Amino acid sequence: MAFVAGDVAPEDLDAICLNQIARFKRPKDYVFLEELPKNSSGKTLRRELRELDSAHGAPDR
Repeated sequence: MAFVAGDVAPEDLDAICLNQIARFKRPKDYVFLEELPKNSSGKTLRRELRELDSAHGAPDR
């Protein structure tokens, strides 16, 4: 799963991923957000992204 902030079509993301990374590493699903959650120093809040991941029904890792 990949979290995406911005205006891009999933087909375009697939094409970029296939050209840049191995096929088995390509995200199977995309979650589009207005912006990524960040703290006051600008770091991405990965815990909040994990919570969103579990809310979308992804299996626990």
